[in-house]
Amino acid sequence: MAEQTGSIETWRVKAFRENVRYAVGQKESRLSPYCDQDGDMIGDLTFFDNIGRALPQKKTQDKKDSPDMGLDHGRRASSYESYEWGTLLPKKAKLETLHDPANHYTVAATHGFNVRKDDEIIRAAFATAREGEKGDILAPFPSRQIIPHNNEGLTLDKLLLMNQWLAEDDVETERKRFCVIGAAQVTDLLNIAEARSMDTNAVRTLYEGQIAHFMGFHFLHSQKLDKDENGHRKAFTFLEGAFGLGKPGNIEVNIAPDPGKSFRTRIYMEIGAVRKEDKYVLQVLCKEPVSTRPA
Repeated sequence: MAEQTGSIETWRVKAFRENVRYAVGQKESRLSPYCDQDGDMIGDLTFFDNIGRALPQKKTQDKKDSPDMGLDHGRRASSYESYEWGTLLPKKAKLETLHDPANHYTVAATHGFNVRKDDEIIRAAFATAREGEKGDILAPFPSRQIIPHNNEGLTLDKLLLMNQWLAEDDVETERKRFCVIGAAQVTDLLNIAEARSMDTNAVRTLYEGQIAHFMGFHFLHSQKLDKDENGHRKAFTFLEGAFGLGKPGNIEVNIAPDPGKSFRTRIYMEIGAVRKEDKYVLQVLCKEPVSTRPA
């Protein structure tokens, strides 16, 4: 007879636990695939290193000491937020499919935690970062990285300015560029004639109602973007690897009897993100029209 936990076989519980851990750990959210996830965990922080660039010196004579280029070496640290997810498992039929990786509980938990991954990345875009060897130096988001709203939404001029500012900071051209925008900015983008008229975008615009790529930027949609104190949406553009995503420990999954309520499952995860380099992130303020949609 199978070993049981309450009235759920232990093997089903273990399978569910491993499925959730694997799915949340391996299935990426919208933004997490483009983050650096290879930090060093020290205490309750995860550190990400930033190594500067230096050009080689011209060799002028033989038997000369090798140069010390004095590379800049910066560190930024991510702290963590704790999240939990829970639900009741009331029906025997659902308990019997608990071990299936495609069961509704695994899918729902995975989706929920991936949303939280993106929440942490979006928060880190403009949050005060922690830097230094101990992570005890505060680095606020620089005002020089903010493109003003100019009483407009997302326009071609703003996209051109985003491209120009990144070029002025001499960022690596091989890094992919992303722009995170809300629903109103998606509409703005669809109204830019130059974006619609491109052959590669024409079919997608016509059939799918979206533009995924324009002027070197890959567009990612999120309805989690905050507004500033004047009601302007804080969209942002970033380069691949601009954020560090820290996940310090295993995802904990517990299933236990709940008196009078069948079984209750709880899942715990810690996660945090940090803006690694300021020059890789631009805030793009966008005016939005007043919504005419009924509340």
